Amino acid sequence: MIRLFRKRPYSEIEPAIRPVVDSLNGIDGVSTVASCQGHFFGGAPYVYFNAPVQTAAFIEQALREAAMYDRPVFWTGWVVNGWFNGNYELTFRLHSPAHDSLFGTLLRAFWVFVMRRRRLNSDLLALAAFLREQALFLNTGKPTLPDGCIRVIK
Repeated sequence: MIRLFRKRPYSEIEPAIRPVVDSLNGIDGVSTVASCQGHFFGGAPYVYFNAPVQTAAFIEQALREAAMYDRPVFWTGWVVNGWFNGNYELTFRLHSPAHDSLFGTLLRAFWVFVMRRRRLNSDLLALAAFLREQALFLNTGKPTLPDGCIRVIK
């Protein structure tokens, strides 16, 4: 029997999502809980993390502003959603709704998670770089911008 996937220990971070995890962990007050780089049979990429609400809101705001530019930073949009975990603590999930929706058909999932894997990995690297930029704002202790200001995103 050919084994298509190597079972990983839960504590091992997959290589394509590691830069995103490291970038999030580089933000003061953020700690990642779980992650996945996305798989054809296993689901879309995501990172679960704990953070102060203000920090998660800042990241979500930055992601929304990045999506408004004519030349987007990412291949697909990324969002932060919050909900309560099993211990009734507020946690957050960084993910792409566009990638989540790919599991409606096998052909679409195969296209993105197998045929376009390099593009997905590039998107994850761009997301990691973007989060490192946001860490500069957050780690200075000034996570809010004056009214009317928009971050410059390259």
